[in-house]
Amino acid sequence: MWLITLVMVISFVLIFVFSLLEVVWLTVYDHDVVAHEGKSGGRTSATKAIRQLNDERMIVVGFILFAIHLLTYFTPLVLGRLSIDMDGGINAILAIYAVALFFFGEIVSKNIGYKYAMRSALLSAVPIRLLLWLCFPITWALRLTNRLTGGTERRIYREEDVIATAQAAREHGTLDPEEAGLIQTLIRVGNRKVRELYIPLDKCTAITQRPTRQQLVEAAIRHSHIVVIAEGDPKTVLGIVRRRDLINHLGKSDAPDATIDLAKAGLIHGMVDVPLDMVISEAFHLLRREPHVGEVTEGGQTVGIIRLRAILFRMAGIEGE
Repeated sequence: MWLITLVMVISFVLIFVFSLLEVVWLTVYDHDVVAHEGKSGGRTSATKAIRQLNDERMIVVGFILFAIHLLTYFTPLVLGRLSIDMDGGINAILAIYAVALFFFGEIVSKNIGYKYAMRSALLSAVPIRLLLWLCFPITWALRLTNRLTGGTERRIYREEDVIATAQAAREHGTLDPEEAGLIQTLIRVGNRKVRELYIPLDKCTAITQRPTRQQLVEAAIRHSHIVVIAEGDPKTVLGIVRRRDLINHLGKSDAPDATIDLAKAGLIHGMVDVPLDMVISEAFHLLRREPHVGEVTEGGQTVGIIRLRAILFRMAGIEGE
């Protein structure tokens, strides 16, 4: 009898643990890890292991289900073998085992897994990685099966997923409608290409390196950032001149036809190179540096400019800037 009890206890504990882990590794995602790292002060070996296991979520869950099925299949066989000479035989043993397994091995374990998902993931991540490595024939078979059957992990990092999450948060009152709308706008704008927001070179306000004072005044009236082009070659861009710099400099010369060398005056600012097909979110980080204007290029040729101001206005939902 003691051997039967031992088998039941061991199998019950293992099924309880694996059922709990099944829920944990279907629940914890990278954004949970990021939130935990922000609260706890940084990345640890456990959070690193969680990220690695999340990259193979289907393998992890498949391995856990494999272990659960082995236990639920072989345990009754072993119990039946051990209880064959007992009064009542296998039926009574299996009835007790099945009821206990259903209530505690399935319901209770999964409830605990949902409630303490992140904590359980932190405790189990490193041991599971070691277990997967030790059982490499099984994990290899799982990977092969997934590859042959087309099984892939669906991550939640797509644009439509994040937008849907923001909408759900608004409906549940977690976010205000304005906050949810801002998140959706930021994502949509951030995933667009520079070619959708840039100003073509032929539509830019441009002057040569040595314009007259009158030409500078007229250019400054039209635009806050003026493109400086080479003499006789309008496709060669030398840099950008800011209107506020011109205002400070124009008072030094009263003659409308006086020529000003912008390079010698130190008024020309270089621009960062922004490829035409770069996404706005990447261009945004480049344009945070002065003068907040990028030189849009395609195939090594300058095709226009893009301003940080235009991106910010579009992110705020203001069209036409």
